[in-house]
Amino acid sequence: MAEEAMNTNDPKWIRASVLLHLIEDFSDDYRENFRHLILVSYAAAKIGANMRDVIDGVMPYSSERTAKFMKVFRDRDGSLNGLASFGVREDFSDGRFKFVPA
Repeated sequence: MAEEAMNTNDPKWIRASVLLHLIEDFSDDYRENFRHLILVSYAAAKIGANMRDVIDGVMPYSSERTAKFMKVFRDRDGSLNGLASFGVREDFSDGRFKFVPA
């Protein structure tokens, strides 16, 4: 969904992706969710969507557990959210943005 947001320049994909994390409820290792949220956050910044506002906007629908993790992600230092930190980079080929291994 992060890639689709960049390819369509439509923030609805950012919100939808964050909502899916609420539905999934961080049921596994939270670091996997953070890994995906970093892609979403990157895409949000690229299209001019405010990730903090998106997260805050969906918080009323989250469980206590998810709210805790989403707040941690929202408030953590941005330097922890670099694509390179997770071995990923943005690529543009065939007229589309996508994330690929670095």
